[in-house]
Amino acid sequence: MMAPLPVDPPIGGVVWTVVIPALLFVGSFLGTYLLYRRFAREEES
Repeated sequence: MMAPLPVDPPIGGVVWTVVIPALLFVGSFLGTYLLYRRFAREEES
C-alpha cells in the first residue's frame, strides 16, 4: 500500500478560517436586509 503524499491544504490560517467567512456572512446579511427593506417599502405604497 502506498503512503499518503505529504501535502498541506492550499488555504488555511486565520484569514481563510475567520476573516473571509465573516466577510461573506456580513455581505450576504447586508444584501438580504437591503432587499427586504426595498420590497417591504414597495408593498406599503
